[in-house]
Parts: sequence; structure tokens; C-alpha cells
Amino acid sequence: MFRLLLRGAVLAVVLTTTAQPAVVRLGSQASSEASSIGTLVGYDTKTRVLTIRVGKEPESFVLAQKASVRLGSRVLREEEIGSHAGLKVKVRFTESGGRRVANSVMLSPMA
Repeated sequence: MFRLLLRGAVLAVVLTTTAQPAVVRLGSQASSEASSIGTLVGYDTKTRVLTIRVGKEPESFVLAQKASVRLGSRVLREEEIGSHAGLKVKVRFTESGGRRVANSVMLSPMA
């Protein structure tokens, strides 16, 4: 029981004292799965490139053919993505050979 309480206390301290990371790694290095949180800058439908701003730095992702793009619970069509520039966004992506491919994009309905 004491160990459980101690683990909970340590976890609470870590979560409250650590700033939220911009990129979180989820898998191996070969086909690295990660997520990035920032602000949507724009989306180019011709090149399928999604650009977000993390801090002061822009990050670009190629949108996968079967990527899920959501605004809250609503699924967005590809041509709607760019019109939501300025919203908070979380992109789950895989990285291989320096190329980032977005598999899931979640936009926050509140800016």
C-alpha cells in the first residue's frame, strides 16, 4: 500500500513539475512513432503538407492517404483543414529517413 501511494506521489510531482514536451517518442528508431503538439499554420492540398508551429519553430508533415483528421468529434475533409489555421493541434506521425508522415491529426475546437 505504501509503495502504491509513493508511486502516485512521485507521478504527481513529475507531471506537475515537467513542462509538456513538444515531441513524444512512442516507438523504435527504425520507424519512429511520435506525436507533436502545436498550432496549425496551414495545409497545402496539392502537396498534402501540413505545417504546425511548435514554440517558434515550424514543423511539416506529409498527410498519409488514410490519415484521420478530426476537429473535436467531427471528421474533417482534406479541403477543410487549412481553414482552421490558428487552432491547437496534435499530430501523431511516423518518421523514417527524415520524412514525417502524419497518421492522425486532432484539432482542438477552442483556440
